[in-house]
This record gives sequence, C-alpha cells and structure tokens, in this order.
Amino acid sequence: MKALIKPKETASQKSVAGWLKKKVSTQKNREQEQEQQIQQKQTQKKQTQQKQTQQMISTKRVRKTSESDHYSESDQSERSYDDNIREQPQEYSNENDEKMHELVDKEAFIDAPSRAAALMLRPYIDSPKLRKMQAEFELSHGNKEQTSAAYHAMSELMGDKYVQTLREEIILEFEKSNPTHISVKSGVTLQLKAKNVKSVLVKVYRMNSMNYLTKHLSEIASDLNLEGLYSSFPDKEISVSGLDEGDEKSAYAVRTVEVDLQETLKNKRGLFFVDCIANGKHCRALVRKGDIRFLERKTSSGHVFTLFNECNEVVLNGGIILDGIRYETQDKSGEVVIPFAKGSSSSSQNKKIILFSKDWGDECSVLGEFDQYFETYSLNTSFWIEREQMLDKNMCHVAIRSVLQIHGVVTSIEKLLCNASLDISMQTHSSDNVKVNRTFNNLEMSDSKDCVVNINEMNRVSDIACAHLIPICSNEKAKLFHIFICGKNGEPLKRVKCTVELKHVMFPRIFSFDCVSDDRGIVELKNIFGIATVTIRMSCSSTTSSWSLLGMRQCIFRAKYHVMEHEKLFIPYFFAENKPSRLLLTDTSFSNDYSDKTSYTNGYIAVQELKAGDYELRCDYDKCKVSIHVCKQAQDTTVVVTNNKASVCLEGTSIYELSDRQTLQIQRIEEQKTSVRVYLAGVNAWTRVHIMATHFMPMFPVYNELKGIGVQQNELGEYHGVPTLYCKGREISEEYRYVLERAGARQHIGNLLQKPSLLVRPFSDRATTTETQDAKKGETIEHKKYKPRRQMVPASQTTSTFDNVQSNGNWPVIEFLGNCPAVGWYNLVCKEDKSKGLFYVEIDSKDIHEYHHVLAAVAVNDKYFSIQTHVLESVVKKQSTSKNDSADLVKYRDVRMYPGLHPEKHFVEQRQIDLVKNESKEDKVLIDDFKISQAEVFESIEQIFSLFNSLSRNPQLAEWAFLYQWKTFNDVQKLQKFNKYLCHEFNFFIYCKDRPFFDEFILPLVRSKVHKTLLDHWFLGDLPSLLPYLNIGVFRKLNAIEQILLCFAFKADTKTKFVEYFNQRQQSIKPNPYQFKSLFEAALANRSHADSSSAVVGGTTVLPPLASVSPARSPLAGLFTTTTTTAVAGNYMQDDERERMVSFFNCCLFFFLVKFYSKENIYIYIYIIIMLL
Repeated sequence: MKALIKPKETASQKSVAGWLKKKVSTQKNREQEQEQQIQQKQTQKKQTQQKQTQQMISTKRVRKTSESDHYSESDQSERSYDDNIREQPQEYSNENDEKMHELVDKEAFIDAPSRAAALMLRPYIDSPKLRKMQAEFELSHGNKEQTSAAYHAMSELMGDKYVQTLREEIILEFEKSNPTHISVKSGVTLQLKAKNVKSVLVKVYRMNSMNYLTKHLSEIASDLNLEGLYSSFPDKEISVSGLDEGDEKSAYAVRTVEVDLQETLKNKRGLFFVDCIANGKHCRALVRKGDIRFLERKTSSGHVFTLFNECNEVVLNGGIILDGIRYETQDKSGEVVIPFAKGSSSSSQNKKIILFSKDWGDECSVLGEFDQYFETYSLNTSFWIEREQMLDKNMCHVAIRSVLQIHGVVTSIEKLLCNASLDISMQTHSSDNVKVNRTFNNLEMSDSKDCVVNINEMNRVSDIACAHLIPICSNEKAKLFHIFICGKNGEPLKRVKCTVELKHVMFPRIFSFDCVSDDRGIVELKNIFGIATVTIRMSCSSTTSSWSLLGMRQCIFRAKYHVMEHEKLFIPYFFAENKPSRLLLTDTSFSNDYSDKTSYTNGYIAVQELKAGDYELRCDYDKCKVSIHVCKQAQDTTVVVTNNKASVCLEGTSIYELSDRQTLQIQRIEEQKTSVRVYLAGVNAWTRVHIMATHFMPMFPVYNELKGIGVQQNELGEYHGVPTLYCKGREISEEYRYVLERAGARQHIGNLLQKPSLLVRPFSDRATTTETQDAKKGETIEHKKYKPRRQMVPASQTTSTFDNVQSNGNWPVIEFLGNCPAVGWYNLVCKEDKSKGLFYVEIDSKDIHEYHHVLAAVAVNDKYFSIQTHVLESVVKKQSTSKNDSADLVKYRDVRMYPGLHPEKHFVEQRQIDLVKNESKEDKVLIDDFKISQAEVFESIEQIFSLFNSLSRNPQLAEWAFLYQWKTFNDVQKLQKFNKYLCHEFNFFIYCKDRPFFDEFILPLVRSKVHKTLLDHWFLGDLPSLLPYLNIGVFRKLNAIEQILLCFAFKADTKTKFVEYFNQRQQSIKPNPYQFKSLFEAALANRSHADSSSAVVGGTTVLPPLASVSPARSPLAGLFTTTTTTAVAGNYMQDDERERMVSFFNCCLFFFLVKFYSKENIYIYIYIIIMLL
C-alpha cells in the first residue's frame, strides 16, 4: 500500500538475499539446501531462527507505528493493513518454502531488498495482497527499471481501471519526518509529498493571537478559514523537479518537495499557518515558535503567577488578561498577582487567561487556564492544656496554636486576623453542674508566638481512687514505668487487684495481665518495648485509665517528597521502639534495592546520592511509607525557580514543587548541671518551643491535639508541549482554485471588438435556455487543536496516621499535686549553638520542681511540629537512691478539711454579697478561712456582660459585645455602629457613655424629628412635654425604662411618691431561693474561669454600701452594683448624685440585658436604680 516505505538494507537482509540467489541459481543447489533445511528442522537451530524472524517482524511493526504518531487515529486506520495480518504466524514448513520459491521466480521485478521484505512478510500476508503492495511501492518510488513490471503486475491484479485511477491520483501532504518542535532562533524547512504536481504555491500567515484570543477565548484551531486573505509574507512558488511530461510512467511517482522558510521564519515568534496549494489540493501546517508558560501559587493577596518562555527563562515584562482586565508585572521578580474571585464558595472555577509579553508583541500571546478560588480562609486551632495545672484555685495556662490557611497555604495570621476572641464553655463538677461561658477578647495573635490564656480552676468532684503512670527510664536500652495507684489524698493503695492491658504496635490482639499493687501502691512495667497503649482497670474503682506511649515522640512528615538529583533529604521520623528498624528503599517496581543510600541519625531518615527517578521508602513495620521523586539535574532541561517560601523545578514538561530538605525536628533533650537544653534542627523564623514539666505521665499527650493540623503536600503538574500540527491534504473549492489560477495566469491585453465573420446575414437571435452550474465546494480542513496546556494535581493535606486518645469522661485524682503543679514555659525562642551547628532552647533547672518526672517539649512552626517527652534522670536517680516509700518521698498536699468542723456546732453554707468602696480604705471584706471559701470580684462592664451571656445563652446578645469597647472606637467606627443599630435604646447608651458624640451627631437628629416620643423629649430636656406622661393611666402603660427615666426627670417633685410605688412592686416579688443559689454559683463559676489578676480586697471602683438593699429581696443586686462608675453629665442629676450612683450608663446596659434575658425580674433592676436616687 501507499503507507509501505522502502526498508533499508541491513546486514541480515543482505545475507537473506544472498541466500535466495544461491537457491535460484541451480536446481541442484536448491535440492541440497532443502535437505539441509529438513535436517535443521529437527534441531534447536530451527526454533532460534523462528524467534529471530518474529522479533524482526515486531521491530518492523514498531517502526511503522512510530512514524505515524503525529497523524490522527483515523489516518492510521486508513493506512494500516491489520485485516490482512493473521493472528498467529504460520508454522514454517518445507511446503511454504517451495511456494516462496515460486513467488520469487514469478516476481522477477522485485530486487534483493524487496525480496527480503517479502520473505519476512510472507507468513502474515496473502500473496496477492503482497504483490499489490510491492507493485504500488515500486510505482510510487519511480524506479524506472522496475516500473514496467510493476505496472503489468498491478494491471493483472487490480485491472486497468484501478491503474488509471492510480495514475490520475493527486497527492499533496506533509512528510511524517517533519519536525514537531521548532525553536525560535532556527528557521523552518518542511518536506512535502507531491504527485501529479508541477509546482506548489506556499502562503504563510502570521496570526495576531491577542485579537483572536480576546474575541473567542479559545485555542486557534487548524481549520481556520483563510481563503481570500493576504498572506503575511511574500508567496513562494516551488517547482517540482524530476517530472517528465512525456513519460506516462512518471505520473505514478511520488516526489519530495522541500519548502524552505529559513529566512522567512528565522528568529520570529508566534503562530504561523503554512498553506501549500497545488493542482487543486491543499495541505496546512500550524507552526508555533516560542511559548509562554506560568507557575501559580496562592497567597493571602491572591494567585501569584510567574511567567516563563520556552527556555524556562523568567518573562519580566509580561502580564495576564483575565475577564478583560490586564494584570502586569510590577517589579523585577516577574510576578503577576491576580486577586481571588468574589464570593464565599469553597470550590473553584476554571478560568481562561491570556499570557503576553510586551517585548514580543500581540502576535506572541498564548492562551492558558487555571482554577481561580474564592477568598476563603480556614482557621485551624489546637489547644494544649495540662491536666496537672487544672487544680483548685490554681492558675491554668491554655496554649492556643492557630494556623490561618487559604486553600491549604499558610498565611500570616497577625496581619489578617484581628479582634480574635476565645469562648470557653465549661460545666462544673459540683452538685449543681453549673454551666459556664467565658469569653476572652482581643487575643494577641502572632505568627511567631502562640497565644496563652490564663484561667482559674474550680474544685472538681473526682473518684476515690485513681492510677497514674510514672516513667522511670525510657531509652534504647531500657523502658521502665511504674503505675502508681493512690487515693484522693495521694496515699498509696496497697494490695489492690487490677488488670493491665498492653497493646503492641505489631499485634492486633491485646495482652491482658492480672496484677496486684505492692506496699508502695506501684505496679512495675519493665522493658515494654513496642507497647503502644497501656490500660489499667482497678477493683477498687469503676474508672479505667489509659496512656498512649506512642505520643511521647511524634512529628509530622510528608507522604511525597520532590528533591533534586544528588541532594540530601532528611525525613523526620520517630520509631516506635526508640531504635531504628530496617530501612527499605526501592524503585517503584521493587526491582532494585537502594537501602545503602539511607541512614538514621538524630531523629532523621537521611537519603542521599540518588539519581533521577521515583523511589519508595518503607520502615517501622510499614507505618512509614514515603514516595520520593528525584528530579534530574540538567542545565538544558531543568530550571529551579525559588520564591520567598517555595522552590519549583521545571523538568522538561513536568512541574514539581520541591520539598523542604530538612524540616523541624527535636533531636534530643540534654540535662546539664544548671539547665536543660532542647536541641532542634530545621528551624525557621516562625519556630517556637513550649516546655511543660509534670509529675506524672500525661494521660492526653500534646500530639493528641496537634495531629489535626496537617501539612500541605507538594504540587505536581505537567505542561503539554505545543508541537507543530500537520493536516491531511484536501481538495479546495473550484472558486478558490479559479481565483488562484487566474491570479497566476499570464496577463494579455483585452479586446472587446466583435469577431470577424463570413456570414453577411447571420441568423437572428433565438430563444435560449440557461443552465446554472454551481462551483464545486472544497473539502473541509482537518480539525486539530492543542490540548489543555497545563494540568496540575491538586495538593492535599497530610496528617499524622496515629489515632487520637479518647477520653472516658472521668476526672483523674490530681488535687493532691497542689504542692507541685505542672510548670510551663511558652514561646521560647531558639538560639544557635555554632559549635554543634544546631539550635536549642534552654530552661533553668531551678525552675523545675524537684518532684517533676516528665519534661514534654513541643516545637512548632508554620507547617510542622515535633513532640518529644523526656524522663528527668536527676529526679529518678534521687528517688532510686532514697530508701523511703513513695508517699514519704513526695510531699503531696493534704486536700482533706483539716482541722474538721466542730461536731457540737451547727454550720450552714453562707452566700454573701458585699459592696466595697474604693475610696475608703476601711471599707473592706475579710475572709476568715480562704481554703474553704470562694470569693469573686466584678469590676468591669465586660465581666457583667460575660455573666449575662452565660446566663441567657442567647446568641443575639453577642452582637452587642461592642458596648464595653465603645471607648476604643474612633468617630468613623462609631458612626458605622450608629447607622447599623439606630434606635432609642442605642441613643440612650451614647447619651450616657459618650456625651460629646451625642451632642454632635445625635442631638440634631432628635431635634429635627416631627413626631417625638417620650425618650426624644427626655433627651431634649423638654419637661412640659413630659408632664402628660405623669398621669397615672398613662404612666402604668409605660415600660420599666420609661418609668425610670420619668422618675429622674421629676425626682425633685415626686420622689417620695415614686419610691413608695416601686417599694410596693419590689415587695410583691417573691424571691426564689433555688434560683438565687443557681445564679450565685453561676457568678462564682463564671469569674473563676476568668483571667483574674485582682485580689479579693481593694483595687476596684465601687459604690458605697446600701443598707436599704436586701439581698433576700433582690438577689441580683450585689452582682451588678460593683461595676466601674462613669459620671454622666445629664440635666436631671446634681454633682453629689453622680458620685453616689452606679453610673447611669449601667441602666442603659441593664435595659439591653433585660431585653435579652428575663422579663420577670425587670422590677428588680428598677428597684436598684430607684434606691440609688
């Protein structure tokens, strides 16, 4: 067929041809060779020859497929002859060999190389089909010696009509060997296959990509109609050489035409259409020279792009067009910033963009696409609070690690997050189970520091007995732990039966052992290597205690790493048994072992000296599985681009985001004479270290909270190339062919005279019929289009694979640790030890309590964390050398009520509310026994607001939290709040809190109102307009606040009458002792969990005590009269009255709170205010 190419003559083919000539020479030699073949058929050499023949055929097929790759699949199917190939080759036999002799003798026109090809194809193709293929091959190649024989063979096989069609066939198409990628600096030379063509017209068009992409926003396809347009460069007409018009046999020959565009397209960029037209045929090539690619990363500012040319060089003077908006490079970095899409969706939308360079012009613009995300942030927060700090009346520290991410990328939290608050919801373990909500506002958020909040703990009800784990030794040589079983006072429980369950990392089953505590209340666990979980159940208690030993040393690492060739990679990892297991490093097919390239030291798995390729790392019973891709280090094909936080490798058409070669890891903890040092590696500017010293092994390690924050995987992508596209030949329309031929025809002078004739009297005109002949339309151009240029694999979050430790809801017995509560050091800054080449943090040994056994170090930065638990050897040695029991060695705090209450006296629980005046030093509150008492001070509006928020549990109340922050606002912020919350109540708030702002902005608005209400008249001080409201019928219809304000306006005239009225309403309220108890304990619980820096006595601005206010009558009165006073310059109060009242602003706040909380107790607040008159 036409697709069959002439094979080159190899050494093996020459030998076969020579062998055939010998066989054809004489019949005698032929018979001898047949006998030899029969003998060889019985030997192993015959099987070897058959295998070699099959390999040669497969090699030919592979060559055939590779040469037709850049044609379409349909084109390949047309040129294939699979229907003539048998599924299995025929078994070689002597009979087939005889037929081959007859075929060779009959087809004398086949030369030696063709005979060799025929011999190899004979077992797979029928002889007529093979003869037809050989004849077409010889005719198309114009071999004059064999053309005549091939012509007669074709006529015999297919007939004269087929031969005539083959002779008249016109071919014009591109050779398959044409280049697919052409550089900018080089010219263009294309090869054409032409048949029955005298000359070829070449037209070259240069596309203005910017105009087309802006209008259509799609790739330029190959079937773009360019008929009738002027070409961008002068047309060329190339004559076909070797065409003999007198020789009919030359019409069958297919000739090669060279299209030389070296000077035309040299050093030019853009997209060029090369149209070749000849004898009504047309073929087209799309030549793209130069390219613009991009890398994209996400930041808080949006999508940041870096543009590159085809040589992976940064385009400095470029830009991107998105939705008609041009974004250009602003500095020398070559980065283009595109903001995120507007909206709140977490998904993305695919966007088309136009990449351009101002240095190259609009003709070099390129279409690209990317996924534009909406500006959606995620705040991942983890809390660390040590149980041994949560003791009664002890200050407890809550460390908060917050990571602000935008689509998985860590961004600055201190620049974007402001006015952060923390809401803590707790429930006391007292008999009433009071629920407490506490809000901490204006938290200090920083990128280099974690926020620490202090709260006070209350006494909790715990079990009568509990078990604690005390580490004695934990290293590679020994792993010894003690389980200490004690009571509520820390006393050891002797001879307690218990069940200890151990979970090994390698076995799914749990090993159970029955044990009994010794005289020290201890159960010893020796050499428990590989134990993941320890659980104990005691016979004296229904509680179960469990500890995770894997959480003692944990870190986070990536599942996939991308590094450069010959670079050293450090993967942080802690082994379960405190000693490294076998490291297995193989390629992805597990055929080669590269374990000798790995090592383990100081908490890192080091991998080095790897060549380019993909590898798999496995260790620690397959708990650690890491994929490693090593990028090839080549100057011509590999470029590494580095920005502020990431590096990207462009390896050919692939895009790899390079991994950090060394990430954060705690290498070791050393005890020195006067200090304890924690050595780290992989430290950056965001690294900080927290250290916690405890007496017992923490039941819930820090890892339990930090594992939820993952690390973003490295991105992986691929850039598809922009090869030159070649379209198949087609027939052009007759109209277009006429235009081209007329334009190239020879020009003559026109003559419009009538032609001379011999007729003197011609016939007259007759009626004629006109027939319309439509011009034949041409065939369509083959449609080809570039694939999507850039394909990226979305990066995912990687978290640690270890399970969380779940709480069973039981509170451990730890109150006896009051003498040695846990001590914490937070946000320690790393220092550099130049002698060791490491970073470290240091704490003084004096700050560590002598009874602390465990030191937990936590290192975190913007991406990674590392945790290591260290057993203090100095404490263990001290206790091991002592001969005393554990109870005598450690001095626990006596949590019993000692001395107890007198048995002959009666005692009741008292709830007392006192008012303390700050100006008077004699006015103070004394507490006889602080150990058995609880006292709290309310000294700000914020604290009262928090209490009401806890009591009401109304989410709408949180919207008014800005009330106690009003003084921190500027005028612009105040006006924004005023416009949003415009109402009488808010006007009254501003009247009492910010009188200058009220007089400047609100008072003119109130005066301009046509229909004024009671509050409007009150603001204006219009007493005549308020007189109608004193009518008893109208007065009773007013709400509580309006009645109070009316009393203030006319207090000089009707004070006694109003006091008597409100006294009667107050006395009619029946107090509820249960409600009073609940509210009282809620107030204590709410302030107990606050960041309390004030003492019990003094330090606050309060009102003088009011003897007329009875706590039994108004149980909430004492809770709200200890607030900070703020003088209000009103028209209805004198100077002496301002000093004695709580602050009229509180009345306004009470109105807001009552509106959201309880309407039944409204007269309690009214009574408080009236009594202050």
